[in-house]
Amino acid sequence: MVTNFNVTLTGCLLIELLELISQQFEQLRVRTLQIRSKVEELVSEYMLQVAGEEEMRYLLLEKDFEDRDSLDLITSLNIVTFLESRFAENVVFEIWRSPYATNDLIFTASTNFYFLFDWYDCIIDQENGRRFFAGKHIKNI
Repeated sequence: MVTNFNVTLTGCLLIELLELISQQFEQLRVRTLQIRSKVEELVSEYMLQVAGEEEMRYLLLEKDFEDRDSLDLITSLNIVTFLESRFAENVVFEIWRSPYATNDLIFTASTNFYFLFDWYDCIIDQENGRRFFAGKHIKNI
């Protein structure tokens, strides 16, 4: 994990790492759950002390190296306590009502659709059928 000044993103990445450890080593499940609860408590306390909406937007929307922001990680890891701040609620509502977003249809809003239905697990590999080394049929040329 890279040193990062974003407490929320770092907390989410730490909780993700704890989940991976608990899935790999079942005997560490109880200890990882204890550490997760402490991390959630610390980050939640920090989130409640955030002074403005701009800082909260930075905390929730900064992306990591895999192009995931804190909101993506919060939804995939089910960390509801991070969103208990009023500024966090405002940022989520702003995304929900954004001009890119809904048009009153959930399927027209890709970010909201990903946010709610975890669509990232179902992305189709477009290059799979178009590999440069794939053989070509003479009839199709």
